[in-house]
Amino acid sequence: MFNLSIARKVVLTVIIVCVSLMLMTLGYLQYLTHDVKTKTYDTKRGDLLLLADKAIAAKEAVGISNAVALSQNKLLQQALKNNDRNLALETLNSLSSAYKRDTNYKNIKIHIHTKDATSFVRVWKPEKFGDKLSAFRHTINQVIKTKKPLVSFEVGRVGLVLRAIVPVFYNNEYVGSLEFIQGLNSVAKEFEKNQKTFLFLMNKKELRQADFAQDLDVMGNFVLSQKFYNKDFWKKLQMFDQKTLFRQKRVSRGSFSRSLAQARKNVVSSIFTVVLLSYMGEIG
Repeated sequence: MFNLSIARKVVLTVIIVCVSLMLMTLGYLQYLTHDVKTKTYDTKRGDLLLLADKAIAAKEAVGISNAVALSQNKLLQQALKNNDRNLALETLNSLSSAYKRDTNYKNIKIHIHTKDATSFVRVWKPEKFGDKLSAFRHTINQVIKTKKPLVSFEVGRVGLVLRAIVPVFYNNEYVGSLEFIQGLNSVAKEFEKNQKTFLFLMNKKELRQADFAQDLDVMGNFVLSQKFYNKDFWKKLQMFDQKTLFRQKRVSRGSFSRSLAQARKNVVSSIFTVVLLSYMGEIG
């Protein structure tokens, strides 16, 4: 009886030790799995961020090169100098036709501003002009101040878009600025070809400035600022808590246009976590 009692104690001790070791091993394996998964996600996030950044950089190069080329047009320079909107419109319409005929840019948006930041000509809406832009178009103010080209994301009347803005001179006299506007639909289409999803988001607070006429897709504090997107992905994205989507990377909740140096960083940060969820199969 005594030996049997000791044997039971030994067996019970062995069982407890084995169970404890198994639990410790399972816990360690889960830790390793989580660590590997986290590192994999971090790597994919980095890859996607780099991909988005390269795509945006390419759009920036296109925007600034086109804006610079257009600013050298003698007729546009003369139109600004002489306050001749008809000449500016005729010239821009001719250039727009050439773009449609000879390039992949079928609906270019060019906006010309006077030297005091007043709208001179919007090629896509010629009837709207004369409105003051200095109160919210900080990029234009920057060009007026520095007389140098810049490219940045900024919210305006057409929403959050990529704007390449260059000074316009007439015989070395500053007469205004020219803006080449691009959305990121082409980037989204390229992502879709590679079975990834790209979303371009605008802070909802900026809707007070954007008066573009379209149905707005809203997710929490953000508004979708592109026409081409994966609608199924966008619908499923609504199920995720906003804090979950952006917890990995701090995203500015203020205006995207307050700091030119911060603009692209803020926009890319608002994109890449969402892209990652699609890429890793979290939203299918």
